[in-house]
Amino acid sequence: MRRPVILGGNPFIGDYFKKDAKTLFADTGGNTGNLAFRFAIAKHLPQAAHLELGSPIDQIRAAGDVVVLPLANQLGKHTDLGQAAARLAAINLPVIGIGLGAQAGSPDMDVQITEGTRAWLQVISKLRPDDGPNIGVRGAYTL
Repeated sequence: MRRPVILGGNPFIGDYFKKDAKTLFADTGGNTGNLAFRFAIAKHLPQAAHLELGSPIDQIRAAGDVVVLPLANQLGKHTDLGQAAARLAAINLPVIGIGLGAQAGSPDMDVQITEGTRAWLQVISKLRPDDGPNIGVRGAYTL
């Protein structure tokens, strides 16, 4: 059985009672809905380790053998995930992405993505654990 390691977005904010609202909001990634989404993933993977994407590679590999990424509305011209692509390639573990969403001016427009984000998608796809899809999306528009 695989040992999942959830990278980025710990659903548990430590010492929250010591933080002001601005810091707490920043800890959610600027969207409090992220906490609920991250918590749901953590509830389904109670044995998973929670680490940041920037954690030492040896620490990530020691914590698990499959990376789980709680994703958000990361597809759009507002993101450039080239550094994240390079980081995932260096970690070189199988990846499962959950909840990827797209953003554009309207549902009638095609999503525009940067080259870095395109590379990120290619790395995640390349690192799939088996022959099936490894990126879960938020609805038909993102698909």
